[in-house]
Formats: sequence, C-alpha cells, structure tokens
Amino acid sequence: MSPDFGPRLPDDDQVLLALLQRLDEQPCLPSHMLERYIGDALSSREVKQVHEHLRQCVVCVGALARLQSMHGGELASTPVAARRSTDPESTRFVARGLIGRSAASSALRDQVERVMPLLAGGRGLPNLLIVGETGTGKGFLAALLHRAGPRPDGPFLNVNCAAIPGSLLEAELFGFERGAFTGARRSKRGLLETAHRGTLVLNEVGFLPEALQAKLLKVLEERRVRRLGSTRDEPIDVWILTTTNHLESVSREGRFREDLYHHLAVLTLSLPPLRERGGDILMLAEHFLERARRDHHLQPRHLDAGAQRALLTYSWPGNVRQLQHAIEHAALLTEGEAITARDLGIDRT
Repeated sequence: MSPDFGPRLPDDDQVLLALLQRLDEQPCLPSHMLERYIGDALSSREVKQVHEHLRQCVVCVGALARLQSMHGGELASTPVAARRSTDPESTRFVARGLIGRSAASSALRDQVERVMPLLAGGRGLPNLLIVGETGTGKGFLAALLHRAGPRPDGPFLNVNCAAIPGSLLEAELFGFERGAFTGARRSKRGLLETAHRGTLVLNEVGFLPEALQAKLLKVLEERRVRRLGSTRDEPIDVWILTTTNHLESVSREGRFREDLYHHLAVLTLSLPPLRERGGDILMLAEHFLERARRDHHLQPRHLDAGAQRALLTYSWPGNVRQLQHAIEHAALLTEGEAITARDLGIDRT
C-alpha cells in the first residue's frame, strides 16, 4: 500500500527516507532504471504530494533534486530557495543526468563538481562555455545546469546562431522598437531582455556575425541591452551559456573576437565524443531503447549480442544524437523482441 504524503507531517517519514537511501545506493543509474529499481512505490499524484509536503515541512530539502531526476521534471515549480547550487544535491542532480561510467564520463562529472559551487548566490553568474562535437549533448547539459542552478524558476531560452541570418538574429537577440525597420509594426523584447533573471543559451556561438560579436561584448561588459531603434538601455541579469565545437580555434584564426571569447569562457565544460566513452554506449542504448518503448507504446525490446558488438565497434560521427536516432529507428521497425545489428542501420566504420 502506498504511503500517504499529505500536507501535514506524516507519522513516519521512514518510508520516504528509505526510498531516497535506495537512490543513493545507485547514483549512476539513468532515470528510467531508477524508476524500475524503486518500483511503483510513488504514483505521479503522490510525487506531487511529496513535493508539497517537503516544501511545507522543510523535510529532506535535498530530496527535491532526487525526485526531479526520477520523474523527468514534474517538480519544475520547486522554489529557488529549495535547491541552491552550493548544495551537493545540485551537483548530484546534474551528475545523475549524465549517463555513463567510463573514464571520460567521470572526468565530465569532475568538471561539474568543480563548477557547481561557483554558481552560488544567483546573481552575477559567471558565463559558461560548453565545448563538444556535434551531437554530444551540449544543449542537454545546458538544460541540466539551468535546472540545478540557483534560478531554475527563471526563463530558459536558447537560440541557434548558425540557423538564423545575421540581420534576423540581431532583432531576435536585442529586440526592436516600432518602426526600427520595414515591417516592425510593434515593439518586441529580444531574448536578452526576455531571459532576465534566467538563462540564455547561445548554441553554436562561433557562427555569430562579427557585428553582433561587438554588440554582445558590450552587453556582457555593461549588463545592459538596447533594442534596435531605441535610445534607452535596459538593465538585464542573464546567465549566458554558450555551446560550440570549435570556438577556440576560430578565435585563434581571427574569425571570432578574442576578448568576447574570454568573456564567454569564464568557465568551461568539455563533453567527450561518444567514440571515447566505451561501455557507456550500451548504457545509453538501453536508456534510449526504454524511452522509445514508452514513447511509442511498444512491446519490450532487447539488443542481441550482434547488435551490442555493432554499437561498440561503430565510430559514431554523429555522437549521442545519432545513437538515439539509430535505437529509435530499430525499436520502431523491428518485428520481434530482439534487435539485431542489421536493424540498427549503421555501417561498422
């Protein structure tokens, strides 16, 4: 029988504490395996009751991050004060989202452990650059850092600098006043203003046009932004996260302002390519297979020995993103329970 976690203090908190202790025993398991490990002890309704109970009674504050990792963000309304980046639970929340036990994954967790305590306070957050090849999960890590940081209730916005032409990107980032250019029939706040007291992720920042590099540098130095067509600067408090796979080399070649690079890379996290993560590949494959089964309401599937060998010997030029798509493709098209190497649709190169 499931315990009743109402708004009043339960007679016995040991049930909840026991569940959390069991989570501690398996810190590296992905979320879906944690759910399976604990079983059906908590329904979605009870998870929300637990959240309310913890908020009102201030019992086991660190449990909020653990419950979030179990239930995929259902507790996104957790107050900022309940999870501070100085709390070790914030670091562990990020670490749990990073599936894998390889040396490369351990090195990334070590980087996270060094970075998270530096995000205390919630104001004047140091800009952070996430470096990694395409498909390694830079955007996913940025989202984890936002949720585990000191302002998870603030806006979380992102823009792909490589996908938007320079003139449109300027209006998107800085906003504009009515009449600033042809077609500007009304004023609009840019992403830098909209992300006030939250997080803005600039994906593939190395593609930022040179003129916008100078404007962004001014914003970072003054913490103020001016809309196109305006004469007034607006103060902003935004945590800037940037992602790239080659920004340092582009800066050395003179195609990206060196002073802007140093502003953006106050802190740096480096994501390893999938080919360097060894056995993590199978852990990730199982994670994506379970996700595909749930998302598409499929019967249970498993990877046979040939499929596992194929996954481990492939070079994965598209990294984790390519692995996810290959597993989802195989899960949808395989007729039986066993997924073979042929079902994966990859060449062993």
